[in-house]
Amino acid sequence: MNSSSCGGNMYNTSLIVDSATNGASIPVCMVAAIMVFAYKLHRKTVYRLALYQVLTAEAMAGIHVTQVVIIDYYAAPSKYEDVCKAFAYLTLFVEWAKLLLSTWVTLHLFVFAVFHKNLRRCEAVYVVTSLAIPALIASLPFATSSYGLAGSWCWIKSKTDVSNGSACYEERVLVGTIEQFALWYGPSLLLLFISSVAMVLIMIVLGQRMCGGQLDTGKRHCRYKDQHWKAFKQLLPLAAYPIVYFIFTIPPFVYRVYRACVLNRSIVHDGLELTAAISTSAWCLAAGLTLIVHIIMTRSFLFGRKHTYVMIKENLSN
Repeated sequence: MNSSSCGGNMYNTSLIVDSATNGASIPVCMVAAIMVFAYKLHRKTVYRLALYQVLTAEAMAGIHVTQVVIIDYYAAPSKYEDVCKAFAYLTLFVEWAKLLLSTWVTLHLFVFAVFHKNLRRCEAVYVVTSLAIPALIASLPFATSSYGLAGSWCWIKSKTDVSNGSACYEERVLVGTIEQFALWYGPSLLLLFISSVAMVLIMIVLGQRMCGGQLDTGKRHCRYKDQHWKAFKQLLPLAAYPIVYFIFTIPPFVYRVYRACVLNRSIVHDGLELTAAISTSAWCLAAGLTLIVHIIMTRSFLFGRKHTYVMIKENLSN
């Protein structure tokens, strides 16, 4: 079996694009993490949750970058099979860790904004569940031997290449196809949709508090309104986490649906594959940029505005 007979040329292109685009997001995530520590924001629970999410995004980008070592997979599948399974496990593990951390950030902000309760004591639960649950879920495909090359990178395989003389074709792996949607796309899209709706509700609640539902136009009310407006703008970047994540999960989902339904490679297949690769790296990049923008906005509002700082502490305290 050789790369040209099994679509290896497109595989190489997609893998290089995936590795290169993810590589570009790593320094951005590093800058976001450095800013958190530089401004001592890691002392606050919500920033630590955001930092954990950025670190998982950086880990995801790192996994995709290092997968370039299997660029000769088609030339010697048996040589890279175990390495590919390891990459596949780490990918699903980090994907779930990232998803759960995004969900916990949303829950933390929602409970605080709507019910005025701070769940900072639950941080340990957030971290433990975001490691234990992914480890359990990522172990399931080992039981069905579903890990392997899934398109241009290692994940849960839905197809396998079969060589018959000079011909090369793909056969569908039913168990892997089911696991792709049962273990990842179904739960992830559901959680991200719920998180996105919750974040919109958070913004609506804060928006209502900006006006306070009062007709009073005195100084005290204006300050109250001004403080909530600043808090609203500062929480806006954090609200973007699940929404942006949800948007960038759709292209890989569409690609997997198409790949599950159509066996033969085509221009549409290759285009969807490249789009899925870029979307994965785009999320990692967006995670870092979102936190950087949030910190810049927070610092610009904090500087020289003590009354605003009080309001921020009320919204983003430990």
